[in-house]
Amino acid sequence: MQFISPLDGREKDRIVTYADVGEEGHLKGVLMGATIQREESGIWIIRISGALLKEELDAVQAACIGGMGQDKARVLVMVEEDFRGWLGGEVWHDTTFLVEHGDRIGKIAIVGEPQWETSILMFTGAGLRPTQVKYFTRNRLAEARAWVE
Repeated sequence: MQFISPLDGREKDRIVTYADVGEEGHLKGVLMGATIQREESGIWIIRISGALLKEELDAVQAACIGGMGQDKARVLVMVEEDFRGWLGGEVWHDTTFLVEHGDRIGKIAIVGEPQWETSILMFTGAGLRPTQVKYFTRNRLAEARAWVE
């Protein structure tokens, strides 16, 4: 298994040496946690940490789409301090969600460490999709919330 991590300011494929991979290729233990919740204000809060698996992101996206109303979704993504990147670089080229549902999301505010900004903005397709996407450092969380509202 591989993941992409911004080491020395560059994206590199790195072998995950701390993962315990089972016989069927599934990771054992928790390398990543993905949670999604909708606040009363209507903002979707997504928290990611560890090493992100494609199927985990797919599940979070499905939960968001399933709970959307007629209004465009507003999303606040919290990239936790222990975020390590994306596992399985070969599967991330799938743009189905972006093509099928990208126009249903109005704004995405991403809050995380400065070293992830370029990689995550590229990952989200910022500038290539109709959705407004903006990155904020942790010390600007209040500004991110205000922007996404």
